[in-house]
Amino acid sequence: RINKIVKVSNGYVIGGNFTGYKNTTADTNFITASGLIRVDSSNNIAYVYPMSAGAQINDIKVMSDGSLLVGGSFSTYNGVNNANLVRINVDGTVHSANPATKPSGTVNALAVDASENYFAVTTSQIRKYTSAGAVAAGFTPTSDFLNIEVRRAIVEGNDLYVLGSKVVSGVLYIAYKY
Repeated sequence: RINKIVKVSNGYVIGGNFTGYKNTTADTNFITASGLIRVDSSNNIAYVYPMSAGAQINDIKVMSDGSLLVGGSFSTYNGVNNANLVRINVDGTVHSANPATKPSGTVNALAVDASENYFAVTTSQIRKYTSAGAVAAGFTPTSDFLNIEVRRAIVEGNDLYVLGSKVVSGVLYIAYKY
């Protein structure tokens, strides 16, 4: 299953829950890939990102320098612990601003503000990072979103919106603003 496709300078990066890639259904060349690949404009495989086996990529953001912020459910990137969140360059190398402190749990959504601070959203946590990859001080969201089935997160001005669904006492909640 494909969860996210983003345009990069030399093709597209595709993230999801898959174990391999074929250019077409008639293609006999199966390429093993765990959750994250880059294809060129002709849909030929350009790069297989070294995610841990069974990786599920839920969201990808392209930063202003062309690097990729990748969130999902995975334990390593290129054999190094990068649980659930990694910032990489399009060529596959780890970006210098890769966050050292990882969110607890599967990252369901990412959001980036105008200053390139970013948010990693799990079902039990929203963690804000600076553009340099450090955990931002002073951001303490309420626990209203706990156990919400997060689908997307967006930043509008100074506000973070977490979009998903949750039913509490028979009431359906579809968005939270922080």
